[in-house]
Amino acid sequence: MKRCVAITRNVAKDFHPAYFAVVMATGIMSIAFDALAFTGISQALFRLNLAFYPILCAILAARALLFRPDLIADLKTLHHSWLFLTFVLGTTTLGMQLVLFQPATGLACALWFIALTSWIIIIYFIFFNFIPLRKKPAHELVNGATLLIIVSTVSVALLGLRLLNAAAPQSGHAYIAAWAFWASGFAMYLLIVPIVIYRLFFIRLKPVEWE
Repeated sequence: MKRCVAITRNVAKDFHPAYFAVVMATGIMSIAFDALAFTGISQALFRLNLAFYPILCAILAARALLFRPDLIADLKTLHHSWLFLTFVLGTTTLGMQLVLFQPATGLACALWFIALTSWIIIIYFIFFNFIPLRKKPAHELVNGATLLIIVSTVSVALLGLRLLNAAAPQSGHAYIAAWAFWASGFAMYLLIVPIVIYRLFFIRLKPVEWE
């Protein structure tokens, strides 16, 4: 019994912020299979996500309650902080599945608010993590995971647009806000991708950096 408790505590304490990429990837494949009319595979992956997401959320919540200093330390470390954006992506991807397959727009809307709030908090940490490192060359600060900033921003906009279409609002202001959010993601793409390409092709990488 004590061994099980110890294992459970270690799982929560060492929970990697990028684990929500499982939900993100599964959801993307599910939506893609649905677009290709492979309904059985799409629905099976959707059901997997309905299991993955609450389990991972429960572990993350346990870490926040029991090991908050470790969680804050990760958020205050630049190369860990943007990995938390996989939570935003996993949340929006599951929300998109709920809109497409159920449709459960109420629950999807709740997930959108969770994703947006989480995005704001994580971007806040990322911004302040950059401040002490601002004198370092830009190519030393970015890696492949930096692209999560772009994808998470766009995913919040896309789920928001899907929900707006489902609700059919009378005002166009909400569409303008969603478009502005998407445009900010596109602007970040134009800023970040050239730096990532420069690092890949013009800077010698150590083997450990390929992760």
